[in-house]
Amino acid sequence: MLRHNNHIIKNKRKEFFITLDDDTEIDEDYFEILSDNTILKIVDPMVPSASGLAQKLAKFLELCILQQPRLHSQVQELILEEPTSDLLHKVLALVPKNEKNMCSTRADDFKWFEGLNTKYRTKEAVMRNSAESRMRGYYERIKKEFQYDPENERTLRVLQHFKDKLKKSRYNSEYFDRTADKNSRLCSNEGVFECEGEYNKKNCEYHHVINPYNSREERIIFSTWNLDHVIEKSRSILPTLVKALDSSSASDINLDYFYNLMFVSARICPKSNKDCPGNLKLVHIACHVKKPHEMGCNQANVFFSPPLVTTVTTAVGR
Repeated sequence: MLRHNNHIIKNKRKEFFITLDDDTEIDEDYFEILSDNTILKIVDPMVPSASGLAQKLAKFLELCILQQPRLHSQVQELILEEPTSDLLHKVLALVPKNEKNMCSTRADDFKWFEGLNTKYRTKEAVMRNSAESRMRGYYERIKKEFQYDPENERTLRVLQHFKDKLKKSRYNSEYFDRTADKNSRLCSNEGVFECEGEYNKKNCEYHHVINPYNSREERIIFSTWNLDHVIEKSRSILPTLVKALDSSSASDINLDYFYNLMFVSARICPKSNKDCPGNLKLVHIACHVKKPHEMGCNQANVFFSPPLVTTVTTAVGR
């Protein structure tokens, strides 16, 4: 990002500039964090031919749209703000539209499936498997934490409870399936996913957006997005569960509470619902905070009822 006081700083190519309203020059990376309805200016100090500039500008916008698919229509509106400009109409005509986005089968978008097992016939099947794999990974993490012992009845009860619920929900595979019910998925009908922001924030400040259904490249990039545990699984959830299992009230553990913390999306099952406090947030890698989240399990939800404490008063006779 380049800034100036009284003049425009030329970029290395010396072809054209995309700037903010205050003449701050931006590039593809900076475009990703622009807020909605930001006004952009096209500055052409070298005045190249209209055709050449249109080609270059179309390429720039293509890269921008790849970073922010949901801004495609806004970019078009921006371009159309000057309807008398022949150059801008040429740019609009050159901006690529992804006609493969809504294709689903391997036959219709073969490139999207490159590198994947041939057993997958649709994009939705691939994305369901992606969500399922993450849930299975969390389940295996629990087994590892328990130092899995098939003779330990307490841990077996927990694992079986989680496994039964995961099977019933098909391992929450609908989270990434754009054809699933809107109340079960984390994306739009077109497959657009929005980052939910850092664990302690309501929204993503950078408006990270991705559509893994668009292309093979975006599908691969989406694999770097995380389902972040707001209450951390390693620092809080699993240690609390292990401690509860070692207590005298192990039979009263609220296993659904721990299941929701480990496997359920906060968007699908809001924290405002005390009976089902979801704990996962889908986040861009830049919004995945690795430092301690400084929050723990709600002790009031660990057991169905708090352990009874009996006070015995002994009367001493005279």
